Amino acid sequence: MRFYTDLSLFDELNKLHREVARVFDEVSTSRGHLPSVNIAVGQDELRITAILPGVLKEDLDIQITGDLLQISGEIKDSENAAKEGVTIHRKERYTGKFSRGIDLPCTVDADKAKADLKNGILTILLPIAESEKPKRIGISS
Repeated sequence: MRFYTDLSLFDELNKLHREVARVFDEVSTSRGHLPSVNIAVGQDELRITAILPGVLKEDLDIQITGDLLQISGEIKDSENAAKEGVTIHRKERYTGKFSRGIDLPCTVDADKAKADLKNGILTILLPIAESEKPKRIGISS
């Protein structure tokens, strides 16, 4: 059995391990479900809220195709991290393009959809289609 006394080999392996772990952590947490959303179903509409800090409305695209809502956009690096002489110590906030498809729980009237972006919160209101709403059936005597 051979023992290594040169600690530089272990230091290099440790650095490599930390870098691989950082990359996997960044990919798994930052891009897994971006943006994070809440979906609430009321009697007349779906309310979808998404957290998008620092995103401008010009950098967003929202589309509905059938029962799929697609939210796409770009989170820009506002800190200008690429400045000369600056070394990034940790980068947990994702920057770049993103796209998220959300299966809607019911049919909506896409022509009457509304969206608002305020303080990093995107709110999408989707009226539920009349065909999805309960209908009262009269009873004849």
